[in-house]
Formats: sequence, structure tokens, C-alpha cells
Amino acid sequence: TYFKANGKVEVDFYGGGSANNPNPRLRHGYGEISFGKTGFSILGGQTWDVISPLVTPTLNAGVLNNSGDAGLRRAQLRLTEKIPVAGGSVDIAAAVVRTIGENQPYNTTSASETGTDADIPTFQGRIGIAVPLWVKDKKVGLGVSGHYGKEEIDLDDTGDTKDIPTWSANVDLTLPITGTIAILGEGFIGENLDTYAAGIGRGFAANANDPESVKSIEAYGGWIALQAKLIQKLAINVGSGIDKLDRDDIETVGGREQNISVFANATYNLTDAFSLGFEYLHIQTDYLTAGTQKVKEADLNRYQLSATYGF
Repeated sequence: TYFKANGKVEVDFYGGGSANNPNPRLRHGYGEISFGKTGFSILGGQTWDVISPLVTPTLNAGVLNNSGDAGLRRAQLRLTEKIPVAGGSVDIAAAVVRTIGENQPYNTTSASETGTDADIPTFQGRIGIAVPLWVKDKKVGLGVSGHYGKEEIDLDDTGDTKDIPTWSANVDLTLPITGTIAILGEGFIGENLDTYAAGIGRGFAANANDPESVKSIEAYGGWIALQAKLIQKLAINVGSGIDKLDRDDIETVGGREQNISVFANATYNLTDAFSLGFEYLHIQTDYLTAGTQKVKEADLNRYQLSATYGF
């Protein structure tokens, strides 16, 4: 057939409520139409961002978000073209996505947020190539991606506003070393990235004494991981990530400046469908004291067990 339609709805119970009464959270909800053998498809709904498509191989539900792993899920209209090349493909994707912002920092009477008030949507795009090289049945993948949008800040409750940008430039790499060992990684640089799980969850610096000085916070970071399947049922992942802000952008307001994470985990398949896992995750957060350039440090050690049943 020339047209092929598919879709996905996925929910979990990580979205809020109380500890023993969580609310369902929509993770994915989209429909997609593929046009035969042309490689062209159209997707509409909520799913992963086009940018930074890899996922850190952690057991922690938050992966390394705000610690090097940029990108989340949001509503979008996406066009994709897959071009066959040398046993692999070149993938070109472009999307118009919902601009998700924050509560207005100065206009406390406003019911809208900075993304809703923006005059334009956010645009995302990626070009990637995945081709087999020296490892049988494995592909080396390399991609570059980015996004651009705006948020509108109400400087007061009289109608004065200021637009601030949100943008990023990203690279992603999948590098098989052998049939059982691979290196994965991503890097990014950009501004106002809090709703992309980057920039340590900080998007713009708002000084209550000087609304006109509000500005996007520049951030950069990335992550790298080594995956190894030592025996048929045992897999090990080790990796690290960093998320850092431009100190000059937050010197007047202070707060979180940098996250560094290191993790190691192992999973063992008891059956084809059921696996057990253990992970150690260390996170170091640096805080900048406003106006002094003095840094304070906080550390977190997390030990996590997982039981996964796939069907």
C-alpha cells in the first residue's frame, strides 16, 4: 500500500499526585502517516524532541536530564525523510513544536506563561547518518540538530514585554567498537534550555529590581557512555555527564551553576522478558553566590534497584 498509518499512546504514573496515588502522565500520544517506499512520513502529536535523540543508558527515570542529556517530549508536527545510503540511511527531520515556557516572573496577575505568549512556535531540525562500517549488523550514527524559538516576558502588568530566545546546537554519536561494546554520546550548547531538561533547569535570569535586564542563560554540556554486553545475559553501562551555565549570566542572581554526574549500572536477564538491575549514580551540584563569584558544592549519592518486565 502507498499509505501506512500508525500511532502510539504511552502513559505512566510518574506525573504527580501523592506518593500512593499518582496521576497518569501522558508520555507519548501521536499518529504518523508513512508514504510507501518514498521514506517520507508525517507525525502529529506528542513525542520525543527532534534534537538530541539519544537516551542515556541509566536505570534512573530522569536519565541525565539537567546533567548533560538535553531533550524531552512535547507536542509537534514533524516531517521526516529517510534516504537510503550505503546500506544505511541519511535522516532529515524538521518539526514545528509547542513552545513551553515558565510562569511570568514579574506579572503575578497573568494566567499565561512565557511560551504561550510567544508570537511564533519553536522550530527543530536534525540531519543524521547511520551506516554500517567495521562491525557486522551494527551502524555508526552521527547527527547534528538544533532548535530556535522565543518566549515573551511581561515586564509589568501594563503590557510592556520583552522577547528572549531559546536555541540550541547539538551533536549525537553512536559508535560500535565491537559486536558487544559501543560508545554513545551527545553534546549541546544553547540558551534558555530549562524546558529541554538542560541548563540545570534554569532558563532565564530575572532580577526583581531590574525587569529590563531579564536575559536568557547560556548553557553547554553533554554526556558519554560505554555499553558492554560481557556475557549473553549481563549488560554493563558506565558514563558521565556535565551541564554548565555561563557564570556571567547568573552573577547578579546566583544559584545553581553546574551539575556533574557519574553512573555505573548492570542488568541481568533472568528470562527473555524479565531483568534485574543495580545502579550507582553520583551527582555534584555547584552553586554560585550572587555578586561574590563564590562557589558552594553539594553532593548526592543514589543507589537504585530495578526490575523490568517487557511485553
